Parts: sequence; C-alpha cells; structure tokens
Amino acid sequence: MTTSPPGRQDRVRRLELLAAVALLVVLLLMMFEWNMLRGPIERRVSAATGREFHIHGDLDVDLSLKPRVRVGGMTLGNVAGAIEPLMASVDSLDLRFDLLRAISGDVVLYDVTVVQPDLLLEKDVKGKGNWTFPSGDAEWPSIQQLLVDQGTLVYRNLPNKTDMQFEVSSGKPGATDRLAPLNLSGKGRYAGNALQLDGRVESPLTLQEPGKPYRIDIKARAGATHATASGGLVGP
Repeated sequence: MTTSPPGRQDRVRRLELLAAVALLVVLLLMMFEWNMLRGPIERRVSAATGREFHIHGDLDVDLSLKPRVRVGGMTLGNVAGAIEPLMASVDSLDLRFDLLRAISGDVVLYDVTVVQPDLLLEKDVKGKGNWTFPSGDAEWPSIQQLLVDQGTLVYRNLPNKTDMQFEVSSGKPGATDRLAPLNLSGKGRYAGNALQLDGRVESPLTLQEPGKPYRIDIKARAGATHATASGGLVGP
C-alpha cells in the first residue's frame, strides 16, 4: 500500500477547501435576495443626481463573468418647481456588464435595453434645462449598445413656445454599423407653429465620439411646407 507525501496531501486538502468555499459562495449568491440592493442603489443615484430615484419593480441578476441584470420599473424625479413631477420613467431595464473590469473600477455595459422609457426634457421660463445635474467626480460607465423599445420623448422649451412629443424605437444597424439607430416620429409645436417630424437618427452613443459626424435623416412638415434634412452634424 502506498501513501501520498504529506506535502501533497496538504495541497489536496487546500484545493478541496477552496472548492468547497467557492461552491458555498456560488450557492449563497444564487439564493441572494437581490431586491435588498434596491434601497442602497436608490440612495446612491438620488445623491448623485439631486433627484428622487426609485426602483418600483424587482432586481434580478444572472451570475456569470458577464452578469445579466434586469430591473423593474424605475422613476427619476424632475427639478424642483417643475409642473411634471417626473423627468424619466422606465418600464424595465436589461443589461450585461463585464464583472472583472467592474471589479477593477472600469464599468462597461453591454446590450443595454430600455423598455417603454418616458423622458421629459424641458427649459423653464428662464431658459434653464432640467437635464443639468450636479457636477461630481463619478465617471459615467461605457455603454457598448443601447436599444430602445417603444420609448417616448417630450421636449418643451417655454421661452421658445416649443412643445414636441416623439415616439422612439431602435432600428436595425446597417451592414457596416455597430450601433443601433433610432427611428422617431413626432408632432407638436415648434416656435409656436404646428410641426410634424419623421425619420431616423444615429444612436446617441455616437455623441461620445468627439469629431464624428452625427448622421440624421429627417422629414418635416409644417402645414403645406415640407422639408428634408439628411447628412452628418459635427459638434463644436
């Protein structure tokens, strides 16, 4: 009968112990009540934005090296004194992120899908937009793909007598494109005049790339007047 050397037996025991601990951690994470994190997330987002932020639905996570996160209904409050109490609401949010990069402080989000988002952008009588948030040291995560399903965007500019509402959904990327464009259809009043818009614009994620033209293809109708805008816009 042969026996293993003591050193080898110790290594085997350590490996068995590590495997048992790893299995225990996995089991605990599988049974973890992710909804317990809703409160801390709400407080952190509220503190960063200066607005009330709430998660009304469930928070669920599928664990892997690129975990999938699903969040139920969410709302973000509007600025103080605004007529509408909410700036944004989302029926559900689905995304994946790179776990190893997140641990090192580099947050990268993949396949971010927002279902039935409602977004209100407005300027008050003094011309101040409700999209201005407190400046801070936190960096925005890198988003690799953004998909919008049955979204609504309202833009109001009180000094300019503008009130437009758009229905927005992501389209299919072109053969040479990585990012999904946005199809939009809107109507309302621009500078006090009735206006209707239809068309397609590039993904807003393109605006993160300095110097790259932002492609649009828009048709506008104001009464009997028709106009088309197609091409690339370059920011300053």
